[in-house]
Amino acid sequence: LIFGVCIVGFHHAEGPQVEYWIGPDGDKSDIWPFLPFQSLPDGSHAQEESFSYFTLLYDETQKLAPTSSVGFDPADPHSDVVTLFGMACNRQMKSSELKQRTSDVTRSTVQKSVVVISRKPIFGVIKEKLMVVTRAYFMQGDFNDRDIIKSLYENLAITLKPSTNTKIPKIENRLLSSSLNESDLYIGLSLRDLIYRFQVKALVLFKALLLEKRILFYGTNTEVLCTTQMSLISLIPNLVKNLGDCASPLLNKSESRLYRPTSVKTSDRSSLLQFMGLPLQIFSQGGIFSPYVSLQQSEDLSNSQYYVIGTTNSLFMAQKKQLSDIFVNLNTNRIEIFDSSLATALTLTTADKQWMERIKQSVVSTWNENDPTRDLVYYGSDDYIRGQFEDYLLGLLASVKYDSFLSKHGNPPPVGLTLKEINGNPIHTFGNSWVAYWKQSHNYRLFDTYTDTELFDIVEPRHV
Repeated sequence: LIFGVCIVGFHHAEGPQVEYWIGPDGDKSDIWPFLPFQSLPDGSHAQEESFSYFTLLYDETQKLAPTSSVGFDPADPHSDVVTLFGMACNRQMKSSELKQRTSDVTRSTVQKSVVVISRKPIFGVIKEKLMVVTRAYFMQGDFNDRDIIKSLYENLAITLKPSTNTKIPKIENRLLSSSLNESDLYIGLSLRDLIYRFQVKALVLFKALLLEKRILFYGTNTEVLCTTQMSLISLIPNLVKNLGDCASPLLNKSESRLYRPTSVKTSDRSSLLQFMGLPLQIFSQGGIFSPYVSLQQSEDLSNSQYYVIGTTNSLFMAQKKQLSDIFVNLNTNRIEIFDSSLATALTLTTADKQWMERIKQSVVSTWNENDPTRDLVYYGSDDYIRGQFEDYLLGLLASVKYDSFLSKHGNPPPVGLTLKEINGNPIHTFGNSWVAYWKQSHNYRLFDTYTDTELFDIVEPRHV
């Protein structure tokens, strides 16, 4: 599960560079030219400590990285390109506090990152250990002593494996097995913070995600930047668990594993979600997801039809209209939509607003500024919010299928074909123009192809 651990330092003449690497497949310090910039984000020098999350491409067969997000042939039988996930903890200290000062230290401060690269986005599981080790590494005052970094890699490599050892925490014991839980990947995320920041408009971001548009997040706090995006995409059940294609617009391996279920066990949540076409294949083809991207990756963005990305570089903000369809400023919690027809489609319906108002109140009424993410009760908790959005999405999927059914059999259809408990066509409660937009997306086409035409017999087609 752990691909490698490295140290990235800022060199006064050469900029960020990988200084040390440890991993099972030898030294990989030179194969990702953007890794140093992803690990030392723009503006991170203004913070004592910060975290960045990002994605990387790696060819398992060639043991190299593609030259760019489109620098490979996905049909090549001699390559096997996959997505890896990086998490960096960067800190800085005064040069005068170093016990061992080397000749390359010429500035008043020293800035470095300790980076863990994994095969799954287990950021929350890794974060605590990464933070503790990075702080201890700095407290040593001798950056040439890397034993603690080696120990971090060895500890992660051993503990993040399936094992019969009962002393290993269950969460770590699950991570490489087929029983990997969604909840393991949600550690460190906060849906409460997402709702508190954007209130009712959090639903605008959720609905925008399904439309496969260019969504650019900007903020000066790198950790908030990354966790906000992770929290958003986690609202689609099982999506975080299935991000294997998200580092390149060319990757679509997940599609080859899709099939239409012929049966469902409604008492089994995983069976129900699969029957309903979840997770939606948001990043299966044409798109990119990377919570942090550096300025050096601009060309990769131009090669992608859509993306969800984050940046701390103000140059991105200066070009927001060219680089994004939707711009999200986390410093002001403001959402900008630059296309008028898209803005119209993303205008929330009355039913949307009423439902989101209830969720907003559940968070605001239980908010504690001193401990904002703590769940004291179920009402207003992350589990509550996640459950509400899951119900919303299931109702949407059923309503879209019901709308297609009604259209197929005439409007109105013959008596006896409609659902007695449903009054009219519920699709309008989600927004007709938004649904029309969504039907143009790749993830909708896959959903429509690989789900039963009458799945509304299993889940009631209605707004929450």
